[in-house]
Amino acid sequence: MTLVNDSGTSRVGVSDPRTAVTEALGSLRVDGLEPGPFGSAVLRDVAAGEVSYADAVARIVAHYRR
Repeated sequence: MTLVNDSGTSRVGVSDPRTAVTEALGSLRVDGLEPGPFGSAVLRDVAAGEVSYADAVARIVAHYRR
């Protein structure tokens, strides 16, 4: 599991974005959940290294505050 601090950097666990996304998806799927289209797109961007963890969180929060 990866914990992310306020600056968007990994504190514990995996620092590689692709591995972190793989683990996050695995955690969701164990609970019988899947991310929606928007969440999947954000996760793809994180895995590709195109956005930081902090930016991904900001995108998700902004999306759901609409």
